[in-house]
Amino acid sequence: YTLSLHDALPILIIHNIDKPGYVSEVTSLMASGSVNIATMTLHRSKRGGDAVMVIETDQNIPVEAVRQLEAVKGIFKVTCLNL
Repeated sequence: YTLSLHDALPILIIHNIDKPGYVSEVTSLMASGSVNIATMTLHRSKRGGDAVMVIETDQNIPVEAVRQLEAVKGIFKVTCLNL
């Protein structure tokens, strides 16, 4: 995948199965933690295959939010780059 990222924003990279519900799960978790999403890009290998979400936020991503994402069935990897 080719990514275009800003170096002045926190970044969350999530690897998951390409199925309905993962985008809403992640965005709801960010909203409940009062984290505003600045940009969000979705990539997938094929329909129903592996997918990647790349999210840049206005606030640092809380450690607890990362832990909750890591516990979601179907999410394989969560990378958080806070400032």
